[in-house]
Amino acid sequence: MVLRAALIFCSLCALFFPAAGASAQEKVIWVALSAEGGVYRQTATVLEQQLPGVRLQVRHWRDWVAQRSEAPDLMVAVGAEAMQRMADSMAAWPGVPLVALLVPRASVESVLRSNPSLRLTGVYLDQPFERQFQLIKRALPGRARVGVVLGPSSARYLSDLQRAAKSEGLILQIQTAMRKEEVAPALQAAMTDADVFLAVPDSVVFSSHMAQYVLIASYRAGLPLVGYSASLAKAGALASLHATPEQVGLQGAELIRRVLSKRGSVPPLQGPAGCEITVNENVSRVLGLPMDGPGLERTLCDQGGRP
Repeated sequence: MVLRAALIFCSLCALFFPAAGASAQEKVIWVALSAEGGVYRQTATVLEQQLPGVRLQVRHWRDWVAQRSEAPDLMVAVGAEAMQRMADSMAAWPGVPLVALLVPRASVESVLRSNPSLRLTGVYLDQPFERQFQLIKRALPGRARVGVVLGPSSARYLSDLQRAAKSEGLILQIQTAMRKEEVAPALQAAMTDADVFLAVPDSVVFSSHMAQYVLIASYRAGLPLVGYSASLAKAGALASLHATPEQVGLQGAELIRRVLSKRGSVPPLQGPAGCEITVNENVSRVLGLPMDGPGLERTLCDQGGRP
């Protein structure tokens, strides 16, 4: 009887007080940030909230590049710089999946082309062209001629742009600028006779130095500019269609769960499921183009399904 009672007691102890080694099965995820705060930290916070069953370790990418401890189960890079730096260092952790968040589509696809053996996936920032043209069609009725300037990182999406514009009955006026000095004449040509200008993310056309120039050029021409980030709308675009850090974090958490549940190949890259519309009220008033941001958001973003 004493032995039997002891066995029962041990069984209960194992049930309610697991051995310290049980946590060894806990998944470990390294989260590398491009910068310590701002949208990068916001996205990481959402991951922490959505993934309570894993051990997330959040640091700046420099700390992880210098790290040579045992490899984690998965790595997350938040921001383009973190993605590039971690991808360059993945030889130290072969086979570990890398999930990229808050990155431009062109940047993550470029890393994949350069490193085809990487187990890389992610949620890129670029909104679907179809959704962008739907915004133009609904917010700016009667403005059918859309000016666009493509550069070296965005020119590969020309056919996607043309197909999406055609589906909405819009006419594209496309110019290309492969070098910084070509941006100004390309802008002038694209804006001539255009009704609206669509900003497409590109490392040359919308670099940190050129973005303000493009905004000023469109403003002087009295041409509404539709952007791809909240910062562009605040800087002078009429409106921007973009995903929030919270939306990317929610979608990223679901993608991470999928990656952890699989062995071998990782899921393909994803575009943002949700979106938000930021309207610059001052520009709207000056151009005489009132926009119902919340109403457009309900129509365009909710139909896409929030993650």
